[in-house]
Amino acid sequence: MSEDWLARYGLRNDIIEQFPEFPELTAFWAPIRVEPIAMSGELLTVAVAIIGEPGTKPRIISALSDDVMAAVFGVHGMSLMGIARTASASLLDHLQRTGDFASWLPPVTGVTLGPVEEGQGDSFDEIAKQALRACASLSAMTEAFRTQAKKSEQNRLVTSMRKAMAVLAPELSDRFHVPVPVTIRSTQASVYCDYFSSNLAINMCSMGPGRNLQQQFEAFFSRVCRLDQLRGNDALIEHNQKPHILLAVPDEEAIDRSADKSNIRFLPEKLVMAQDLTEKHRFTFSTVPTPEQGARYIIGLEKAA
Repeated sequence: MSEDWLARYGLRNDIIEQFPEFPELTAFWAPIRVEPIAMSGELLTVAVAIIGEPGTKPRIISALSDDVMAAVFGVHGMSLMGIARTASASLLDHLQRTGDFASWLPPVTGVTLGPVEEGQGDSFDEIAKQALRACASLSAMTEAFRTQAKKSEQNRLVTSMRKAMAVLAPELSDRFHVPVPVTIRSTQASVYCDYFSSNLAINMCSMGPGRNLQQQFEAFFSRVCRLDQLRGNDALIEHNQKPHILLAVPDEEAIDRSADKSNIRFLPEKLVMAQDLTEKHRFTFSTVPTPEQGARYIIGLEKAA
């Protein structure tokens, strides 16, 4: 701008330079809505879908979490989450093939696509947050639950595997550390599962040489008991998940690099005991060397289900 023009309107160059720049990205988004109660007319935004310029990948951002759905809808929460994930996967596939919201047909009844809106921001994440604030009343509660879950997470393997999954298959990364609603002796309760989806229920822990080998085995045993409690109280039967126990066991190279090799002679014995106990409960038993391999293993199970 010329200094004469600025002076005419009483504006200074240094003030103009402080004006914020326009956002770099423009994208279009639409909410995926589910009717929790058939024929009620009530609509719940379960996710938002975002598409950008040609050549960019479409994204589906979940507005909910299993924690929130269990807290709000109780035993019906997981069923609604299953519908939400089915609809999200269907729309994502449609957007990847066509690049357009038009002509998408929801895969289940009670699901609709809301109006398409334009959003601007410096990143897709920023636009997604704007969209969630605009149309998803439970998204703030979901974020609070996720923050609390991160603070309370005690199983470092679950944390590491979740991070690996966020890179390999982001759509599966919100299925870790899930409170599953169950009824125990007429009492409503939640039993946490390390990975819980419409297909799988997996509890996991690490087991390797070191002074805490016995504590690791006790952690494994508690996870077997929790998985057995889920199955014994219809949580798995209702949703038809397949129960698994997944152990992260370091390979020989990792053991050689380990600073603490105490109790290494007892590791094979503990692994045999773990496998025997798992199979007696009729759970699938598997081992992986790293969290990344564990995430890849889960992805394979989901695809095969």
